Amino acid sequence: MKQKEREIGILLKYQQAETDAVLIYRSLAIAAQDPADTALFHRLAADEGRHAAALKAITGKTLRPSKRMAARVTGLKRVLGREKTYRLVARFEYKAAAAYKPFCARYPALFGIRMDELRHGGEIYSLLSGASE
Repeated sequence: MKQKEREIGILLKYQQAETDAVLIYRSLAIAAQDPADTALFHRLAADEGRHAAALKAITGKTLRPSKRMAARVTGLKRVLGREKTYRLVARFEYKAAAAYKPFCARYPALFGIRMDELRHGGEIYSLLSGASE
């Protein structure tokens, strides 16, 4: 398998994660009791949608979100609570940022996504210092 094909395979996984994140954040926004949480998660859902579109421009594939993944995250929130779930989601954002790093030179659009993921992690953590549900 050629290098480009391997990269596209990896980027398709990232595209799926970004596509799933749209539904995850929408679900978290709906489940949130704090208006600041709701507003942030709606904004993050929109960002993730732009990320998925940028990756689609690279991969040429249209992917569908997994409703199962969104249900799992909102289920985790019911079981683990707000703080633990938000910490977990923030860590996923930071891991995503690290995963994009090796591809930024070859695909410049991914640099902006990487920076967004870092910002998202910080913004989710910032909710934890505010009002709790």
